[in-house]
Amino acid sequence: MISVDATDNQGTGGVIVDKVCTSFDELPITLNADQVATVLGISRANAYTVMRSSGFPTIHIGKRMVVPKEKLRMWMDAQTSQIAG
Repeated sequence: MISVDATDNQGTGGVIVDKVCTSFDELPITLNADQVATVLGISRANAYTVMRSSGFPTIHIGKRMVVPKEKLRMWMDAQTSQIAG
């Protein structure tokens, strides 16, 4: 289970929903660093490091960084196949 805080669209960081996702499909379309950290089981600091790395599917919107969940899934699949192959 993944706990996801949905913030308002005004950029103020106000939490309006605290939802527990039981599957990847229930995650929001884009994930912030805290959500990426939760999904990958890493710290927030490591999530920022990964999100800044080459080859990671981060979208930069001003100073904000988000990751489309489907691109994250494809990145995770690619990492898994590199390890297995």
